[in-house]
Amino acid sequence: MSQIVIKDWSLHSPFYQRHRPEQTLIYQFVVRHKPQFRGVMVDGMRHYRQLLMDGNMQPTSSHLVLGKHC
Repeated sequence: MSQIVIKDWSLHSPFYQRHRPEQTLIYQFVVRHKPQFRGVMVDGMRHYRQLLMDGNMQPTSSHLVLGKHC
């Protein structure tokens, strides 16, 4: 069985294919909704921190992972 040895990884190599993530729907979705997502995360962390400071909740990893709100 013969093997192909790739010696050139340049842009002009026949094996190189540029990926264009900016043209995918998921990329466009993330860019469009990033400010709202960031706001939700900041609000959630602010809420979690306030609960901890008020003594209403003990910190657990499940609250961080599952995003539970008390």
